[in-house]
Amino acid sequence: MLTVAIIGLIANIVSLFLLHAGVNHSLNLKATYLHILGDTLSSVAVIIGALVVTLTQVTWVDPALTILVALLIAKETLPVIKQASLILMQTGPKVDYDQITKDLTALPGVNHIHHLHAWMLDEHTTAISLHINCTNQELSQIEPLYQQIETILKTKYHFNHVTIQAECHRGEAESLIANEIDHFEH
Repeated sequence: MLTVAIIGLIANIVSLFLLHAGVNHSLNLKATYLHILGDTLSSVAVIIGALVVTLTQVTWVDPALTILVALLIAKETLPVIKQASLILMQTGPKVDYDQITKDLTALPGVNHIHHLHAWMLDEHTTAISLHINCTNQELSQIEPLYQQIETILKTKYHFNHVTIQAECHRGEAESLIANEIDHFEH
């Protein structure tokens, strides 16, 4: 048992070293890193447990170390599980939706904003879709307005994908967010 744990520890340390660079850039790499870190801690616990039991015959050390490693793994993985769940549920990102309304309705030609939906596609990519009420004008005249809105949403609010639907009067009485479930705090 001690020999296998030592071999496993060496392999896990090499794996941890190889994965460490990408941990802060990818949720998948972070989850993989934490899995291997758990294996590494388990190997360390087995080595310590084997030595203590062999030298002192105190057998409760092995289950105590197992519980300690399990608690450490749970503590480190719960934030990853939470973040992955928020992404899978397409939760809206934390942004100031009231300020978005103020910024966009301050643009000449934008009278009202409604049916805003924002969600996370992954840990780095967010999308937003919204309807704007604007003055009655040619589509070619609305294109520069779309570009202004897209620039604000991408630079100030860090949305990666923006979809805008222009309307004249349709939806003027509707609220910013059609369904409050789309925008719960997390």
